[in-house]
Amino acid sequence: PASVLQDGVVPAAKGKTGSHDFKVLCAGKPVAQGAEAGGWVNVSAGRQGVFAGVRHFWQNFPKGIEVSSRGVSIQLVPPRAAPFQFYAGQAKTHEVFFDFSGDAAAAQQRWRAFEGWPLLFADPAWIAATEALGPFAPRDAKAFPAYENQVEDVYSLYSQSTLASQKAGGALGLMNFGDKGGDGGYNNLETALGEGMMIQFFRSGDRRFLDYADAAIRHFSDIDVDHSQKYAGGIYVHGPHAQPNAPEADFGVNGHSWYVGVRDFYFFTGERRLRDQARWVGEYYLKRPWPMLPQR
Repeated sequence: PASVLQDGVVPAAKGKTGSHDFKVLCAGKPVAQGAEAGGWVNVSAGRQGVFAGVRHFWQNFPKGIEVSSRGVSIQLVPPRAAPFQFYAGQAKTHEVFFDFSGDAAAAQQRWRAFEGWPLLFADPAWIAATEALGPFAPRDAKAFPAYENQVEDVYSLYSQSTLASQKAGGALGLMNFGDKGGDGGYNNLETALGEGMMIQFFRSGDRRFLDYADAAIRHFSDIDVDHSQKYAGGIYVHGPHAQPNAPEADFGVNGHSWYVGVRDFYFFTGERRLRDQARWVGEYYLKRPWPMLPQR
């Protein structure tokens, strides 16, 4: 068998960033290496073949793909990688692509479209007029220059700090990709970051906001929302993603539980697992209402 293994971040010398190296193995022995594997493989002969790939492959290490006489194996948690520990209540969703056309060139084009996520998007003015997402105004730099400049500043701040977290090696991998460092560990979409990115996307149609929300919200719904039977729907606030101990009773009831952005992402994508999760979150917090503070 031949395989590619993306197995973490290679530590960097002081003052430099790490590298995201992968290895190509043949019969279990390394024969080549590189950085940031593309995450796809094509095996074809004549009109028969299979093209397979995993979106955000290297970012969600460890990952592997193996080709053998038995077929193509997509290894979401490869057996050759170092042991990876999930914790109770966590989940992980992957997007996997298969093409059985046997046309390698056409399959490659379809893979690029899948990886880049082509959009069919309505005019922001029409979306705003529906009020389905609440009241908001389409982007208008002439009418609201100060606000639109602030939006750009905030986006730049978060995108740069997220990239810095990734280059440092922490904000990557199965458990961390999509989040950014900060607040005692990781940000966990504080404060309502997913909702902010989705609203700016709906206001403008600018896919920069959607691309940021895509990785962030998928991470949040998998890792930062509890999936266990006992605590389903509880939301973990900013901090470490590793949860070796059972959560405290009524955890997440603290005024820091942001979920509206996930709802908006569901409205756009139609991913039913997010709709189902919204029900868990609602039921969890209906049973544990956040106490109202006295008003002066």
